[in-house]
Amino acid sequence: MFLRTVSREVEGQPCQVVLPAAKLTLAHVDLAGEPAATRDAAREQHALAEGRAVFDLQQGPLLRASLVRLAEDEHELLL
Repeated sequence: MFLRTVSREVEGQPCQVVLPAAKLTLAHVDLAGEPAATRDAAREQHALAEGRAVFDLQQGPLLRASLVRLAEDEHELLL
């Protein structure tokens, strides 16, 4: 279970609605094939883009996750 309470308007009044439990989708981003010189910049660019993405407070879910593969034995989880 994760952040699943959204804000909606009900009869003209703001209201919190708890959505049914749902599975979190984990996006996979593979940067292992990137040259070392550009991999960190690509990782940073992905993290910044994820951080700037807006949430739909009426629809949810209010959590995003992605797993970034940097090398065979190196990964980064972004929430």
